[in-house]
Amino acid sequence: MTPRQQFRLKRFVDADTEYASSGETEAFLDRLQSVFKFRAYSWQAHAIQCLRNGNDVLVRAGTASGKSFVFQAMALTKPKAIVLVICPLIALMENQVRQVQF
Repeated sequence: MTPRQQFRLKRFVDADTEYASSGETEAFLDRLQSVFKFRAYSWQAHAIQCLRNGNDVLVRAGTASGKSFVFQAMALTKPKAIVLVICPLIALMENQVRQVQF
């Protein structure tokens, strides 16, 4: 008999989409605002809300869009959570060099 695998709902969060957030998430973001000194975007709030509900989340967001805020916020609330960040560093560096060149 094969062991049963646990099914975890996965969420895809797109930084180009507007999301509504719950009152609980708003209260959490208010606390984070006092720490980080800025207000989260709606997609960040949605990603944090999904993570707090126990869902796995895949976030698609461009360079300098605020991805770090999401995983740093989760480290504050769920220190045993596993966060995998995939960063195309070479592409990022090439993009930054291209922007600096005249």
